[in-house]
Amino acid sequence: MAGEIALLAPEPDAAKAEASVSSPATRVSLNQVIDWVAGLLMSMREGADFKAFVDDKLGFLLREKTPQREVLLKSLRAFFAANCARQAAANDLRIHQKTMAYRLDKNERMTGLDLASHEHRVLLYLALRMKDIIE
Repeated sequence: MAGEIALLAPEPDAAKAEASVSSPATRVSLNQVIDWVAGLLMSMREGADFKAFVDDKLGFLLREKTPQREVLLKSLRAFFAANCARQAAANDLRIHQKTMAYRLDKNERMTGLDLASHEHRVLLYLALRMKDIIE
């Protein structure tokens, strides 16, 4: 039995070779993939109105003319950058977790999208990324 386990264990030299093959330069982040997909979609503009999509998802928030608009957008971006973890996003912004909860709740009310829903988070994230690309 011990001989079988030893045969299944990877050799140290093989693990080193695999580690040297994957370098940070060859890794692609999720944000890079989404930027690429959004750019690809925007290059295929036939019939697609990306400004309308952004306006549909972020309209009330983007029409907000107070300085609070930028605070809400910054909080939403921090939420997505923290992999949708409210506590981590609050820590990144150096604000209290209840402040983050209030801001995200206000974003939900203004956009009509529920951040607890994966589908709504994807729509909101894509709308934010497309807004950044368009502007």
